[in-house]
Formats: sequence, C-alpha cells, structure tokens
Amino acid sequence: MQSQTLNAACCVQDKCVLNAPVLPRKSLWRQILEGLKPRPYIPHIRALNDHMARDIGLTPAEMERHRLELPSQSMHHPRG
Repeated sequence: MQSQTLNAACCVQDKCVLNAPVLPRKSLWRQILEGLKPRPYIPHIRALNDHMARDIGLTPAEMERHRLELPSQSMHHPRG
C-alpha cells in the first residue's frame, strides 16, 4: 500500500516536470557575444543639457544642485 502511494506521488511529480515548458538554452558563445555588445549610453544627470533637463521636469535650481562638485568629490588639485 505504501509503495503504491509513493508511485502515485512520483507520477504526479513526473507529470508536472514533463508538462513544464522547456526554454531553449543559449550556447556559451552566444552568451559571450551578448556580453560583448555595447550597452546603450545613458548620460549622467550632470551631463544633461538644459533642454533635456526641462524635458524630464528638472528645474534650473535642481540642475545646478546636481552639477555642483565639492572639492572632496574631485581628484583635481588647485596647485597642479
């Protein structure tokens, strides 16, 4: 009786596994080539021009706040 219960449980699991959709696997070379594709350029908020900033709804004050670079955030030394 116990073996019939186990067989029934296995059959139910097998059906679930067999009915699952099988996704096509990508080859290793395809994965490598996809990793080498150039990604689209998304500019940093500091690099946006005023027109693009207005289009996304930033005020001039917000843009200046994002463009401000404190000396501690920079590698530039004023004496050379």
